[in-house]
Amino acid sequence: MFYTYVLRCRDGKLYVGSTLDLRKRIAQHRAGRVRATAHRLPVALEYYEACRSELKARSEEHTSE
Repeated sequence: MFYTYVLRCRDGKLYVGSTLDLRKRIAQHRAGRVRATAHRLPVALEYYEACRSELKARSEEHTSE
C-alpha cells in the first residue's frame, strides 16, 4: 500500500507527501530528518489516505498542494 499524507507544521502550514511506509516516514519527519519540515517542527499528522498504487499516491500528493 502507498499513502498520501498531510502534516500540520509548527507554523500552521500544511505539508503534503506520499510514501510506502507511513509510520517510518512520519518518524523521519518528527526526528527532523526530512529537509522540507526539519525547520518547522513539531509536525502533526492531520490526514492520510491509502492508495493501491504509487502513481495514485503521487497524483493525490500533487493534487493536494
